[in-house]
Amino acid sequence: MGTYHSSRMIHSGFCLYCCRLDAQLTFLEGREDLRRLLGYHGTEAVYADLSQYVCGDWKDGMHIELEQQLLEGDEIELVFPVTCENGEILWLLNRGKRFIEDGEGYISGVLVDMTCTKNQYSSIKNTLEQYRMILSQTGEIVFEWDIQKDTILFSEGWGPKFGYVPQTYPASGIITQSGHIHRDDTRMLLDRLKALRKGHSIQILETRIGKRDGSWLWCKVQASGIYDDKGNLIRILGLIVDIDNDKKERRALIELAEQDSLTSLFNARTTRKLAEQYLHACANQVQCALLVIDLDDFKEINDTHGHLFGDEVLINVSHTIRKMFRAEDIIGRIGGEEFLVLMKNVSGKEKVIARCEKLLVAIQNTTEKCKLTASIGVEIVSGGSIQYSELFTRADEALYKAKNGGKNQFRIY
Repeated sequence: MGTYHSSRMIHSGFCLYCCRLDAQLTFLEGREDLRRLLGYHGTEAVYADLSQYVCGDWKDGMHIELEQQLLEGDEIELVFPVTCENGEILWLLNRGKRFIEDGEGYISGVLVDMTCTKNQYSSIKNTLEQYRMILSQTGEIVFEWDIQKDTILFSEGWGPKFGYVPQTYPASGIITQSGHIHRDDTRMLLDRLKALRKGHSIQILETRIGKRDGSWLWCKVQASGIYDDKGNLIRILGLIVDIDNDKKERRALIELAEQDSLTSLFNARTTRKLAEQYLHACANQVQCALLVIDLDDFKEINDTHGHLFGDEVLINVSHTIRKMFRAEDIIGRIGGEEFLVLMKNVSGKEKVIARCEKLLVAIQNTTEKCKLTASIGVEIVSGGSIQYSELFTRADEALYKAKNGGKNQFRIY
């Protein structure tokens, strides 16, 4: 494996590993080191995958958490129990990163023995006030949720961070009714609460919490469940950590990767991906129109006025196209002077025709320094199902007919 280095540093308490990103998390490196960490001496059965070492009740939860984290990015952080050779339970922290090689997914990272830390964290119910005093210096917020009384207490950091006194009762209402939590995140929070009730004692998630000024702050919530002798959840202890800057920086990088660098419209790859997602989501009830827009004789504009002027024209045309369509429509630059618009949920052919007519006029008025026209190929789908490649091919064929018909016009497939 070119991305993973097999020369490993082994210390008591952690080992490096690499595994295939499959259902079993099959080891490629680090299996023997994990066995030594767990006290095995080679006489027992040698498992080929990480999942076999995880305590049975935790396997499903670990895989679910892994999938959820990989939806957010390539880095993972999991905590789960494994069984040692002597039967004792060891808590491992798995910090790793996904990478792709030859089209196949892998994870490489480190497994760290955090049993002592986990035990200390579980005993926080006896030393909560001391724990709050320590964390008050970091800006993190501690909370304690009494499940039976349905009350929740926050450390003093909440007020300075969010600008108001939080609701404390009923605690369950904070998720669904108080307005503290962004409504798009409530289902995820309720699912994590359900997982805690089922015995998955540690949950980590990212959510948006409202501030007094109406804005939202991205936070990382780490929650640990405390259970009675019968396994019933009686208390939740946790931390709220401000990750807003990191989240926005990550979002900015994603947007940069999705955008065409000149026009700030979606680039060709992202345009296709979003169109395919829309067509798949609509299944057999697709109602849309695909427009392929090509500026006529654009090479002559570049040759006559220079490429800097040509770039200025492309930027202005992109602004014109964006103004002509709704925010929900998909608009991208898919080639040098070629643009694509996917009009979602179109109600009829007449509206598409009217939009094309206005767009041709608007493009002509984009600049006074040269003659600028465009040709448009259109395919309209009303009901049924269609693949993106087929939809694009039809619109592109209509564009070809518009070009051969004299340009500065649109044709419907």
